[in-house]
Amino acid sequence: MWSSQNEQDNRHYGRHAKIPVLEPSDANEAKIFTELAFDLSEEFDSVFLLRLTTRISHSSGIVELGTRKNIEVKGYVKDIKKRLVLPAHARILHQIVEERIRRLTDYAEKFPFTHPISPKLIKKFARSVKKLIVIEEGDPVLEQEIKALGIDVIGKEKIPLCGELDPTAIKRSFGKKIYKTKIEVKDISERPPVLCPGCPERGVFYIISKLKLTATGDIGCYTLGALPPLNAMDTCICMGASVTNAYGMERMGGAELSKKLVAVIGDSTFFHSGITGLINAVYNKGNLNLIILDNLTTAMTGHQPHPGTGKLARGEEGKRILPEDVARGCGVEFVRVVDPMDLKKTEQAIKEALNYNGVTVLVFRSPCVFLKKPSPYLVVNTDKCNGCKLCLKLGCPAINLREIEKREKPVAFIEPTLCNGCNLCVQVCMHNAITTSKKD
Repeated sequence: MWSSQNEQDNRHYGRHAKIPVLEPSDANEAKIFTELAFDLSEEFDSVFLLRLTTRISHSSGIVELGTRKNIEVKGYVKDIKKRLVLPAHARILHQIVEERIRRLTDYAEKFPFTHPISPKLIKKFARSVKKLIVIEEGDPVLEQEIKALGIDVIGKEKIPLCGELDPTAIKRSFGKKIYKTKIEVKDISERPPVLCPGCPERGVFYIISKLKLTATGDIGCYTLGALPPLNAMDTCICMGASVTNAYGMERMGGAELSKKLVAVIGDSTFFHSGITGLINAVYNKGNLNLIILDNLTTAMTGHQPHPGTGKLARGEEGKRILPEDVARGCGVEFVRVVDPMDLKKTEQAIKEALNYNGVTVLVFRSPCVFLKKPSPYLVVNTDKCNGCKLCLKLGCPAINLREIEKREKPVAFIEPTLCNGCNLCVQVCMHNAITTSKKD
C-alpha cells in the first residue's frame, strides 16, 4: 500500500539533476547515510538524495546513536557566478557539474552510490561471478547502467517491475517453492480504513453524497470520503489538484457541470498547494465551488501545525492566517464559514454555492476529534429504531447493526467506546431513535 498514486522511483531525479543518490537498506543505514550525506554535500558542494523504499519508510530498527556535532554557521558570501544562473554563468556551472560527477564516480569506488555508479567496482564484481542478477525495487535503473557498461545482467525479465519486493516475491521470480503457514481465522470482520468517529469531515461528504455531486479530491484523511458508503470523491491526484481539476472540468463541461461540481481540499493542503489554483480560477472568471475542510491541524501526517493554526513547528505562538481571509485576498466574493457538524446548515451552504455564478469558497471549520474532548456517547432506543439503516450511510465505525429477539430486522447499535457524541446520526435519524446517554 502506498500513499502516492504510483510507485515513484526517485532515483530518476538523481540521474536527471546529476546529483548523487544514497540508498540505505535498513533503519541504521538510513541514519548513517543521512549524516554522511551532510558531510559529503560539504565536500562536493552538492545536494544529495536519500532514496527510501516502502519497507525502509514503514519499518523500525535498532540504530547506533552518535555524538551530536555542533556545526559552526558559515554565514553568507556573495557568489553570483554560482547562485545567479544567467546563461553565461550556466555554461560554466555545467562544466562544474560534470567535473563533480566524475569526482563522485571515483569516490563511489570506496562508498557505492546508486548514482553515479563506479564502473570499476561493477566490472570487478561481475568478473567474480558466473551470473549477475540485479534485484532492485522499482524501475531498472541499476540494470540499465550496468548493461550500458557492456555487462550481461539479469533484471526485470525476472524481477517484478511493480509492487514491493519481499522474500516471497523474489522466490516466486525464480520459481522457488513457497511455504505457506495456514492460519484459521473465524468471525473477524473486515476493517477498511475509515474516517474516525466524530470526524468533522464526515458530514460534508454525507451531503455531497446525498446531493449526488461530483467532487474533485485532494491529499489528506478526507480522501477516505471516497470509500463506501459515502462514495463522495471522484479524483485524487496530487496536492492542490482538487482546485485545478475542478476548474479544468468546468472549462470543458460548462456551467451545467459546475452546478454539480465541488472541489474538496483540507486546510493544510490549501495553504500548501491550493492558493495558486484558486487565484487562477478567479483571474480567468471561472465557476469554481471550493470546499475547505478546516480541522485546525494537519491530521493525516501527525497533527503538525500550519499557517491556519497560529502555531509554529516548535509550539510557540505565530501569526494565524485564516483561509477565508486568504480567499477574500485572492478576489473571491462568495466566502462562507460553516459548522460542518450541523448538517442542515452544511447542505444549505453547499446549495447556495452551487447556485452562485463565479468562484465560491466554503470553509467548514470544526476541530479534529483528537483536539477536543468527546461529548457523552449516543445510544439507540431500540423501540423506536425500525432498522432503516439510514444512519449507516454516514460511514461511522461506531454504528453497527445487531439482532434483537422478536424483531424481523436488525436495529442500529452504537458502540459506546467508539462514539464521540458528534450528533450527526441524531440529525440523520428520521425516527428520533438516537439520544444522548446520561453518562458523561
